Amino acid sequence: MKKTKSIKLLALLLAVLISLSLLPISAMAADEITVYMNVSLQGELARGRDGSLMAGIPVTLKGNSPTVHDAIAALHDAHYQGGAQAGYAVSESPYGGMGMDKLWGETDGVGGFYINGKMPWDTVDAAALSHGDVVDVIIYRPDWSDAYASFDKTGLTVAPGAQLDLTLFLDSYDAESSLSKEPLPGASIWAGTDELSDTGLVTDAQGRVSLSFSEPGTYIITARSEKAITAPVCIVKVSSFEDIAGHWAKDSINYVVSKGYFNGKTETKFAPQDTMTRAMLVTVLWRLAGEPQAQDSFLFSDVASDKYYTGAIAWASANGIVGGYSDGRFGVNDDITREQLAAMLMRYATWSGGEQVDVPNVLLTRFSDTGIISSYAKDAIKWAYSVGLINGRTDTTLAPKGTATRAEVATIIQRFDEKVINGSQLTTIINNAAAWLYSEVSEPMASEVGGAWSVIGLKASGFPAPKSWFNGYVDNLEEALVASGGVLHERKHTEYSREILALTALGLDPGNVAGYDLTLPLADFDATVFQGVNGAFFALLALDSGNYVNPSDPKLNVSATREMYVNYILEKQLEDGGFALSGERGDPDMTAMALMALANYAEREDVSLAIERAVQSLSAMQNDDGGFTSWGNRNSQSCAQVIMALSALGIDLDDSRFVKSGNTVLDCLLGYRNPDGGFANIAGGESSVISTEQALMALAALVQ
Repeated sequence: MKKTKSIKLLALLLAVLISLSLLPISAMAADEITVYMNVSLQGELARGRDGSLMAGIPVTLKGNSPTVHDAIAALHDAHYQGGAQAGYAVSESPYGGMGMDKLWGETDGVGGFYINGKMPWDTVDAAALSHGDVVDVIIYRPDWSDAYASFDKTGLTVAPGAQLDLTLFLDSYDAESSLSKEPLPGASIWAGTDELSDTGLVTDAQGRVSLSFSEPGTYIITARSEKAITAPVCIVKVSSFEDIAGHWAKDSINYVVSKGYFNGKTETKFAPQDTMTRAMLVTVLWRLAGEPQAQDSFLFSDVASDKYYTGAIAWASANGIVGGYSDGRFGVNDDITREQLAAMLMRYATWSGGEQVDVPNVLLTRFSDTGIISSYAKDAIKWAYSVGLINGRTDTTLAPKGTATRAEVATIIQRFDEKVINGSQLTTIINNAAAWLYSEVSEPMASEVGGAWSVIGLKASGFPAPKSWFNGYVDNLEEALVASGGVLHERKHTEYSREILALTALGLDPGNVAGYDLTLPLADFDATVFQGVNGAFFALLALDSGNYVNPSDPKLNVSATREMYVNYILEKQLEDGGFALSGERGDPDMTAMALMALANYAEREDVSLAIERAVQSLSAMQNDDGGFTSWGNRNSQSCAQVIMALSALGIDLDDSRFVKSGNTVLDCLLGYRNPDGGFANIAGGESSVISTEQALMALAALVQ
């Protein structure tokens, strides 16, 4: 009998323990929480007994389910002259519970409070608080409307001199107690540390304002408006981390810190080489998402209810962004691996976009360690690689099991924010094409295919190819020049123009490559146009790419000038307004190249007329599917050339002249895209390097 009773008691105890372990975080009591408080009186921030502004003041509360009443009393105890009894008073409300009679020593007005920018329909002793809440308490004149002003950001950290963009909103409640939010224009912006000064800035028609701070420190930003009963607050920390000066990830670190995704380890140190833990990464993603609350989330066995990462892990777990280990732990202090990072980012992208992301069948054959990628992370690695988030740890290794430093994760999060979260579908297509091209061109050479065009395309796309890849191209070009005595080709001067364009894209001087000036051959007019009009096209594009001076060759009686090349192109325009290498009918590729070359000279009346004729000719050549036919074939490269030409001229792709049967040239170009991310030249064909190079340059030009 005793044994049976013991078993029942043990079972009951286990049931209670299990049920407690499964409680949502919101239902689990915390021993201590910290909230941040702002106090405004008649629309201006109050001051404490030491003269400090009551903005972003941390208040630590203990006990079970602390309320706004507890927070206000604690704030007065710590900061008001005479403590809570002198400055704060409550009484029984006619509606039940306690209402404020006095706040910060003032009784002339109506008291109220907001939690995280929203007014709860509770009394001060009923409104419960959670760790990290921002509480605004206010006194306002009875004749003021019930309108609350708030910034879109309550606190963030920025680098010195970084531009800070804020939007001010006016929040009010209608007769049905529904909150309406609209921009608040014309409000004056005040800012400072201990003293606030009028910045002279006012919010525009959309409630927006931009400002910056050059010196490190903690700044309070507020706004004053006759329409609002509160002083909105944004706390800005301007940090200058001592340990990122000259660091390769400095810009990315400043980006993620300014966005509020990362914090420094201290006020002056970011610790870029420290590894990133799983808890840290999930917290970053949570901040990226706007710190949403998890409604029905459960704790892992190693996740306490009162840590900085608790809410983040709860949200990420509830939304399928993270999972734990088989033993029930999350692994809060385990270093994040590169494959775990990729998996979490892909799941976040799926959660953010509301649908499963596309995983291109991208080739990773250049990497020797793909066989060790965990099965759960294979698609994630392909996806993260294809959209330009991660690349190899070296040229030949991915290091999927390797850990990531804070600097590396900062760089990846910036790319993720810009390319995936705030990017367009076109950005994803560009990233996939760049990833395919990079996987195919392992070593760019001084050649027409897999060389300069690949370099230009990857550079323009922003794909994170390693510096060694680009440096390899330069090394190969220099080697080719030395071996040939500086002669890339005896008759094709487009070879020089092409390499000039690539070197310019890399920010290098084509006037001194292994001791050779690649612009010099373009001084020979006859040799440059020996190939035909395309020689003149490329010469102008090359010289204009870096605004290089007209080359002068002392061996020639007359060196070519830009004007000579422009005039030559104009002379070659056909009756139908187009251009071609041969024949009497315009070709779309040659016509598009002519437009690109002439775009910089449109201020000349004769050039302007020639451009207009060429545009009309190009429009007439367009097929019903939005594409073009060159040399008897409908092909992607012609589409790419036309897109680059229209981009150079500032003509929208949906211009009525270039929409046929509802199709644009972009619609047609995207039809040549394959599942692996590359582009085919002929519809239904395999992806090719040259077609993907041209498509990538066109799409990058379109986005820019």
